[in-house]
Amino acid sequence: ITAVDYDKDQIKKAIKEFPLKYAARVSFEQGDGANLRFKNSSFDTVLELNAFHHIKNYENAMKEVYRVLKKEGKFIAMDMSVPLFIHGEAHFTRKEFENKLEENGFKIEKSKNIWWFYIIARKA
Repeated sequence: ITAVDYDKDQIKKAIKEFPLKYAARVSFEQGDGANLRFKNSSFDTVLELNAFHHIKNYENAMKEVYRVLKKEGKFIAMDMSVPLFIHGEAHFTRKEFENKLEENGFKIEKSKNIWWFYIIARKA
């Protein structure tokens, strides 16, 4: 497992609080979701938890997710729809997020809820 966060302080906190018994299987890296440092087709699954609304051009981050996923890889996204948040760099509804995923080559497998939503999409 590779965990990425833009905020260096969050990475330090995660490393400090993470159980040592799992340390050999998990790495924490500071990084930009719209410019990932991983090779193409590096991951089977990418999980996004309430991060894309903090990325001004979240479509670039979607493209990066697509790039680093292996063929048939899954992207599991959980985020907030426009009416729920005031803070953030990007604003979107679940439907807008789905449309951007499809425009960027993903196939939606499951989509649920409106305000706090989650979507499972697969790289075509």
